[in-house]
Amino acid sequence: FPSHDRGRVAFLIQSKKINPESQLLARVKLAHALLYLSRGIPVVYYGDEVGMTGSENGNDQRARQDMFATQVSMWKNEKRVGGKPVGSGDSFSDKSNPISLFLQDLSKLRAENPALANSQMQIRYAKGPVFAFSKRSIGDDREYLIVLNNSAKTQKVEFETATNGKWQRLLGSGKLVGVKGKAKVDIGAFGYAVFNYRDWE
Repeated sequence: FPSHDRGRVAFLIQSKKINPESQLLARVKLAHALLYLSRGIPVVYYGDEVGMTGSENGNDQRARQDMFATQVSMWKNEKRVGGKPVGSGDSFSDKSNPISLFLQDLSKLRAENPALANSQMQIRYAKGPVFAFSKRSIGDDREYLIVLNNSAKTQKVEFETATNGKWQRLLGSGKLVGVKGKAKVDIGAFGYAVFNYRDWE
C-alpha cells in the first residue's frame, strides 16, 4: 500500500470516520503485520515508520514530507502516529516510534523464519474481523500460522490446520490450542499473532 498518490497508510485508516482516534496506532500496526506476513514483498513508504500521516487530502505532495529538518510549518506541526510532531527536528532521529520498533520485529522474524517470506500461503479462516492463514516450510515440514483480528473486541475462533499438537507463539499476543488438526484461537482487539509447529501432515 505505499504510495504518495494514494496517501500514507495512517491517513487511509484515519480517513475511515468509523474508527476512533485511539485505535489508529493499533490499526496501523495490524496493517503492517498483514503486509509483512502475507504473500508478496513488503514495501513501506518512507516516513510511515515514524508515524507520518500526510495532511489535508493526504495525497501526492501532502504525503511527501521531508525526512530532513523542515521549514514548512504544516509539516512541523503535523501529528505523528505513535509520536509527537517533528517541530524543528529531523525524522531520522526518531528511534523510539512504536511503528519503527514493530517493523524491526517483523523484519527480524522474517529473516529468522524464511518460510514467512517465501513459502506458499493457505487461507485457513476468513470470517468477520478474523483472518488466519498458514505458510509451510517445505525443508523442515514446519507450519506457521498467522492470525489477525481487525476488531475492537477479543475474538474466539476455531479452524482446521495441517498440524496436530502444541504450538508456540513467535510474535504478538493471543492463545492457540491445537486439538486433532484444529486450532482454537483467542486473539485480542486489533491483535496479531504468529505461531509455529513441526510435523506437517
